[in-house]
Amino acid sequence: MSGIFGYFAFEKDCFIAEKSRNLANAIKNEGYTVTNYIYENVFMLGRAEIQSSQQKQITRSKSDIIATIYDEKNDDNLEESILTLFRQGKLGLIKNLNGPFTAAIYDQSTDGLTLLNDRFGLSKLFYYIDDKHFVFSPKIKPLLALELDKSLRKDALIDFFLFGYLTGQKTFFKNIYQLPPASILKISKKEKHLKKYWSYDFIEKYDSNSKENFEDELNILWIKAVERRIKKNERIIIPLSGGLV
Repeated sequence: MSGIFGYFAFEKDCFIAEKSRNLANAIKNEGYTVTNYIYENVFMLGRAEIQSSQQKQITRSKSDIIATIYDEKNDDNLEESILTLFRQGKLGLIKNLNGPFTAAIYDQSTDGLTLLNDRFGLSKLFYYIDDKHFVFSPKIKPLLALELDKSLRKDALIDFFLFGYLTGQKTFFKNIYQLPPASILKISKKEKHLKKYWSYDFIEKYDSNSKENFEDELNILWIKAVERRIKKNERIIIPLSGGLV
């Protein structure tokens, strides 16, 4: 899967060019094509594509906002919507946007970096953070290839041996995390703040609707969801079995 990557230093970093190249090379070693990246003073933003993906440049706006955004359909309207909400200070409204996406936005006026993703976290984003560095990538392995602290997280190992999987957004490493679904992560010299902008709504009482009404509503929502995800006249294949008989 394609995605975005980047680096942010909490202090001015004279080795930003070298670290940017190291991160870009680590991304390439995972089979990605780095279509573009930009670095200045304390930050670097980049975009990595699988070979079949279309190339898309990093956006630099007139207000010194620099952004790299990934979405599966390369939708310019989605990119413009995210940037408009960012400029207006209304990022919470991205809950109304459909489809998988991740975005990294650097605002030179505040010297701050903002990461965000879609409601369900369908586009993965992992990040490393300590007192000096913040690095993010669509996979963990590029982060492990860098000269960073790779200490194991004991409670994550216990979870894995007890349950067979990791709970929450943990990884096996102390300083590496997965960005939770529906999250806005703000990073600057003064701030490290993670906020969820959306969660599931549960209706406690269903007395007002019958089972048949719910089935009809689900059918309509299902059709609309499929229509949003396929192009006009595009053929799709639906497997009738998982292959286990």
